[in-house]
Amino acid sequence: MTTIVCSISKATIAEHEGKCSSLRDQKLDGFYYRYSKKTRRGYFYLRLFFEGKDRWVKLGKFPSVDVATARLALKAEMKKFSIGTQADKQLGEVDLVTVADVMLWYLQHIEVGVIKDKQLANIKSLVKCQILCRMGHLKIKNITFFQISEALYKPMMIEKVALGTFEQALIRLKAGFSQASRLRLLKNEVVSGLSMSSFTNERPVPKEVQLITSDFPWVVDAICKTNNETRMMAQLIAVFAVRVGEAAAARWDNFDFDAATWV
Repeated sequence: MTTIVCSISKATIAEHEGKCSSLRDQKLDGFYYRYSKKTRRGYFYLRLFFEGKDRWVKLGKFPSVDVATARLALKAEMKKFSIGTQADKQLGEVDLVTVADVMLWYLQHIEVGVIKDKQLANIKSLVKCQILCRMGHLKIKNITFFQISEALYKPMMIEKVALGTFEQALIRLKAGFSQASRLRLLKNEVVSGLSMSSFTNERPVPKEVQLITSDFPWVVDAICKTNNETRMMAQLIAVFAVRVGEAAAARWDNFDFDAATWV
């Protein structure tokens, strides 16, 4: 099989599968995608001629690593071979210099993954409302634990933000740096070594149960006084343990009445 020259993307990878053994990007020199023979996966590579040798540098496995991330990894590898200026020019991208650079890249990275839309929206809100606005300006090259504490932890505690929210912000901050480090886009041991105990010995207090046993009689009574649609939805939620949105979106053809099951 041959190599097809095209603009490498998720769509072209799917389009040419089975028609060739590899793809070569038509604009970005040395950027290749090789199909795996046994699975519906493949690998991104940087191909270059260095010190008289033909070198293939693996950038990541698709689809775990998306095209945009592979391009950033390629840029980092090109810099190692002293051809970073060429990479900057071809990719038209900036370095990961600040915390904002890393976290915005991370949001773009997870956008093409398997995270559900609602969870993705929550992550974006957390990153933008807590991390970017508080510490997005910090330079990652010489970032310290003291800076993170002063910019993120202390202000959130002064504003009486829930400790659980800080814990989630810390998880996302570490995830962003971890993903970038795994792809050799940066190296920062300060962030990767952080944990809740780095800031406090307290632990987030679980939310109280919002519905207790003694509440059931009046809840059932209130449901019985509503219309047929509301009573049906309450019954579906109770019997099938589904979410409100799932029950509201249910249709008659979703049910097998003979087997008494939700198909």
